[in-house]
Amino acid sequence: MGHAAALYEGLARYMILSFKNGGKENYAPLLAKLIYQSNPKAFEGLNALTAMPLHWRRLLARGYNQAGMLSWNVSKLSDVPFEPQLIARKRYTKKQGKSANFEKRFQNLENALSVPIKSLKQVEGKRIGIVDDVMTSGASLHYASEALLRAGAKEVRVFVFARAGNKD
Repeated sequence: MGHAAALYEGLARYMILSFKNGGKENYAPLLAKLIYQSNPKAFEGLNALTAMPLHWRRLLARGYNQAGMLSWNVSKLSDVPFEPQLIARKRYTKKQGKSANFEKRFQNLENALSVPIKSLKQVEGKRIGIVDDVMTSGASLHYASEALLRAGAKEVRVFVFARAGNKD
């Protein structure tokens, strides 16, 4: 199940790009509030919120994980615990924005995400929400959800500020 606060166009697109690549970390509380307020009932029954992980090289280059900042802020609003360690990036991948082809986006992320062994007990039988800034092809969130479900999650819900195409 996926939820988006806005379409990835106009002001929403500008805000995401500024937040992600323009150093506008101060956008995190507002974007998180909009994510939460777009469908507060969707957070009911969740055991944990996690964020789309960044590879350590990308985290080092950017200085912060924008999805982690959003997830932490949504956690405060929803009272769902923030558990950033539930998904890990096993390998470095090309930026998805550079892969215009839908199929290449999925190929780029195949086998890139997993649930670390130390997090298996926190996932098994739980309802987990994944927070990310934007969903374009859905490849990242697909593989993150798949990793959580393979690790025994009972349910996975996806929350983004903006998505390409239709909002729902």
